[in-house]
Amino acid sequence: MRTETCNLEHPTLCLYLNDLNYPAKCPEGYYAFRHMFDDGSCYGIEKSNKSLTYKDFSKQCKKPMGQGDNMDSRKLIFTKVAELIHMPNYSWCWFSSFTENHKYINSNNNTDIEPFIYKETTSHMKNIINNVGTIALLDSSSTLSCMACEADIIYGETELFFEYDIIKNKIYLTIYFPSGLWKYNQNDRGVQCFSDAKGFFKVIEVFETISHVTCNNLSTNLSFSSENKFIEKSIYEINLVTDRSASYWCEGHTKNFSLITTEKIVVNPQGRQVHVFSLVMEIFICLDEINDIMQLNSIGLTENLNEILQAEKVIIMDVLDYKMNTMQVVLHVHVSINDTYKIEALNLLVTYHNLLHKIDTKFPSYNYTLINMSSSVYCLPAISQDSIPLYWDLTPIGHIAAPKQFCLQSNGLPVNRHCFGSYLLGSFWGMVKGRCDKSYEPSITTTLLFNFIQGKLENEFVTRFLTSGLQKVLGNTDIIIPADIYYLSISFQQILNIAHKNETFVETGDIQNIAWAVDRIMAVNKNNLRLAQTLNSTNVILDSINDIITMISRESFNSFTNKTIKKYNAYQLAIEPRFVVQISYPRLTNITGLAIINSENSDQFNEMQITPLYENMTLKEVLSIEHLEVATWFPNIAISNLQNNSNKDEYMHMVINVFSEDVIFQQLNKTSYVINSRIIEVEIPGYSTNSEFSIPIIFKNINHTAGIVSRMCGYWDFHSNTGNIPGKWSDRGCTLIANVKNMTICECYHLTHFGQLININIDRDLKDTIIVSGHQKALNIITLIGSSLSITGIIGIWITAIVFDLWRKKTGTKVLLQLSTAIALPLILIVFFNVDNSFIVEMHDINQNSQHLKIICIILGAIFHYSVLTNFMWMLITAILQFLRYVRVLGVSRPSKFMIKLALIGWGLPSIPVIIVLILDRENYIPRPDSERRICYPSGIYMMLGVVLPVSLILIVNIILFISVIKAISRKSDMRTNDRSLVCAQFRLSIFLFFLLGLTWVFGIMSFSGSVICSYIFCLTSTVQGFVLFIYFIICDPSTRNLWVTVMKPQFLSSRNSITTISSG
Repeated sequence: MRTETCNLEHPTLCLYLNDLNYPAKCPEGYYAFRHMFDDGSCYGIEKSNKSLTYKDFSKQCKKPMGQGDNMDSRKLIFTKVAELIHMPNYSWCWFSSFTENHKYINSNNNTDIEPFIYKETTSHMKNIINNVGTIALLDSSSTLSCMACEADIIYGETELFFEYDIIKNKIYLTIYFPSGLWKYNQNDRGVQCFSDAKGFFKVIEVFETISHVTCNNLSTNLSFSSENKFIEKSIYEINLVTDRSASYWCEGHTKNFSLITTEKIVVNPQGRQVHVFSLVMEIFICLDEINDIMQLNSIGLTENLNEILQAEKVIIMDVLDYKMNTMQVVLHVHVSINDTYKIEALNLLVTYHNLLHKIDTKFPSYNYTLINMSSSVYCLPAISQDSIPLYWDLTPIGHIAAPKQFCLQSNGLPVNRHCFGSYLLGSFWGMVKGRCDKSYEPSITTTLLFNFIQGKLENEFVTRFLTSGLQKVLGNTDIIIPADIYYLSISFQQILNIAHKNETFVETGDIQNIAWAVDRIMAVNKNNLRLAQTLNSTNVILDSINDIITMISRESFNSFTNKTIKKYNAYQLAIEPRFVVQISYPRLTNITGLAIINSENSDQFNEMQITPLYENMTLKEVLSIEHLEVATWFPNIAISNLQNNSNKDEYMHMVINVFSEDVIFQQLNKTSYVINSRIIEVEIPGYSTNSEFSIPIIFKNINHTAGIVSRMCGYWDFHSNTGNIPGKWSDRGCTLIANVKNMTICECYHLTHFGQLININIDRDLKDTIIVSGHQKALNIITLIGSSLSITGIIGIWITAIVFDLWRKKTGTKVLLQLSTAIALPLILIVFFNVDNSFIVEMHDINQNSQHLKIICIILGAIFHYSVLTNFMWMLITAILQFLRYVRVLGVSRPSKFMIKLALIGWGLPSIPVIIVLILDRENYIPRPDSERRICYPSGIYMMLGVVLPVSLILIVNIILFISVIKAISRKSDMRTNDRSLVCAQFRLSIFLFFLLGLTWVFGIMSFSGSVICSYIFCLTSTVQGFVLFIYFIICDPSTRNLWVTVMKPQFLSSRNSITTISSG
């Protein structure tokens, strides 16, 4: 080995395709070269069938290849790319702007520049290059067929996944696409892991990778191209720092310096024997006692607390506040738990109160002040007050609890409260959400499940809960409410706990029975399942189903002792319309998967064909299956490399569950992705869920939705780290390989529930939403302004009636006042509903009825319903009167008590539909939480019969009467066709009648077709009806107008009358 000076020049440059960035990739048609350390660039030649100018080519080229330093290297790279794509000799391509490289050209006195192209004025000149590396200048307005371009290397999305193996007592860090991590140097892993096991938080050691997978996916062996050709995954092993409870997490930065982190996991190898309490306290301290917060132990704080509390260990975790003479510190107190009462909650509660007693007794003598003490793991049992005392059981931090007592809200969900907090600072209970609805009558199902979790049922029912018990509970899914789903999830947990203690006590049944139960759960109303998920109920049910199926399969298999019989029973299949479960023992049958074939184009699994798949099958063979709906299997290399976590010798068995839809997978936070396939779950009990090799999954696209922006292969993440969301779809560890003939091919590196998700055209939908929202806002403003004008006009009419007694006593005025009042009522309520939207509240991204406003909503809804009907009834009365006035002029006499009879009809008849709705279903006035309509108004059949039908009939009659009146007026005008003033008067009368008879509602009906123009016309015309009446009857009517003129200008009229008298004399 010898060294050389760095200034030494070599005659050649070695240039080669870069494989060190693998599995990161370049865009199609681009290549990476190792000419600088981790330069992260790809180089290619963009072509066009039509020659383009430099400016036009720049639109499809992120960066010209010739832009930057190391010009010699860039020239050589271009020649290499030209060679790779077989570029014709002496073909010219745009290379860079001349200003980027004129220094290079001048300083090197480059002879490659052809002199006949060079000009003195170069501001409009650009560099061009040919396949042998010759650089020249060309006017930028000229056109060429290619451009040398530079692009960034594409890295896979880097993600970190943390899990604790309780059997091996180790933590495993999985990094998907570690090449996307930012690293100090080539020896840096790009991540650091931390723990607070010894107080504060410190960096811990990450051992060498135990697995690093960098491989092509399945599609490289087929004729179609993959959307992501490379998969990369590294797994690191992390030893626990201590055998005591502690939290662990890891962090890293991507190449764009964004922080990525795992969720914090709390590991407690000692289990229930030792519990951690978080202690926040204030201590008095002098500045000269310590120089650094890490020296807090030097003042004897932990030793004193060990003595006071008699703890196993006391650790200083953090400093919250520091003042001149005081300091607030957080400590973790590790305390042994005596199993005195055999109930963990009671043992912890007794220990907690013992610690509090010691603190109250001893802290004053040490000049310590307690700020707070709580469990670092649980919210301890507590009591709250409703109409009855509510007892809240031991609940882990981050979970939502329901009380032990039967206390349901009116929406069918138990009242609940959240256990907040963290491992560092401890736990605390949130506010109770909801109130007990005393009037709620539980169904037989609700009562049965509640009594079961309370331990009030006989042992015989408990024993047969998974068989005959579930048949009683799920027999009628129409009566199941959200509380039933919650109680069912708790029941599953309780029966599994009983089975773990004494497996022979529980009658498990067979897999057909549990498949039937899952099918029935999937038939429950989706909104009820969604509400129940706010308590994490559907997640618990999914998890419990897996444990129950595993228990059933193990019991069934172990009941046979003969090896031949075992092999015969090593494959089990249960099929229901919405759910399929398959159990196989690969070492006995070689069956490692299944395929569902839908040749009948059915939507139910019991009408499809279920076919087992074997470990030696290839992707090409599976894709050749006709009418394939969904398929998955473990290839031989994947199943032979599985890690056994249980250390048991029993036969490996594989469970595959298929769900027809996502009703049980309720993602509460809003997302642009929706499921577009069946959902399939793969589990191998006793083996690691993290696979070193990928598992292929094939989905048929269920919906051919237009405007799909993107697809992804996802899995159901039970332990979502997004706020308080109990579960969500994620794509970590799953890769979309390709779309072939309406099939989506995925690969995943872990075991759970999988599905294909599609992202609908968000940009288009968002644009449409913005447009609709803009129209909605404009229509609301128009409605409010028009309603305000109408109300103002109607007030003007009533003031006129109050001021002028003679005018008020006219029969026409009396009808006008009734009509005006009827018009004003709904307008006032419309204004109210536009400013108040509090009848619907949003909780956990779910719309729910505001409980304390239900009665108000029913009252206002009934009034609104009544006011709309009275409005149309008085418009009908007015229409009939106008018909009698203009069409039937002669022979019409008014009956006795004319106005009283009109009032009874106008105000009495509209009350009949309202009373019927209130008697039959008063809560029909309350808007449904999932409805876009947020006002209190009838819905469904009551809307059709109680509003739409009478309004439509009145509108039809009014149209007929309007046409009759217009015809009668037209016949009279034919005799005096030259009277322009009469024609104008008749035109004004037609417009007035159009508003008076409510014919503007025709545009309202037409707006249901989606016509925006009709919506605007309707809002502009119908809301100003009262104002039009004021204009016509008060301002435009000479007699009424003169009444106001007399009041407003009496002296003027008096003088005018005097002059008239003198003149006549």
